[in-house]
Amino acid sequence: MESEFYVGNVRGAIAIGEAVYSNSLISEKYRYSALAFLGQYYHCLGNDEGLASVCQRFREFKLPKRGSRIRDTEKIIGKYEKFLAGDYDAFIRPINPNLKGTLYPLVTSFNEARVALKKGDTATAGAIFSSLSVSAK
Repeated sequence: MESEFYVGNVRGAIAIGEAVYSNSLISEKYRYSALAFLGQYYHCLGNDEGLASVCQRFREFKLPKRGSRIRDTEKIIGKYEKFLAGDYDAFIRPINPNLKGTLYPLVTSFNEARVALKKGDTATAGAIFSSLSVSAK
C-alpha cells in the first residue's frame, strides 16, 4: 500500500487499502491501520467524501487494545475531522512539533496549500504547490 503511494500511484494505494479494510479475515490491527493510511491518501487526492468516510469508519471501528499506535492514529483522524469541519488553524498545527526530518515540512506545506484551496485562495495554493514540486525534484 505504502509502496504504491510513494511511487505516485495514489489510486492504487487506495484500492489496496480499501481491500485490506474490507477483508474480514485480516486482523483488526491491520484493518484500523489501513484507515489511517486511507485518510492520508484521500486527503492527498483532495477527496473530502472519501476522507469523511474514513473518519466515520474509524469512529465506528472497535479498536484493538490501547497503545501508542492507536493514540497516534486517533490524533491523525482527529486532525482530518478538524479539517473537514473547517477548523483549519487546528489542522495546520503539528501533532508533534518536535518531529525532525525533511518530510515533515513538506507535509506541513502541503496541508497549508490544501487549506488555501479550501479558503478559495488559489494564488497562495498555487505558489505553495509550485514550491513543493521544486523541493521534490
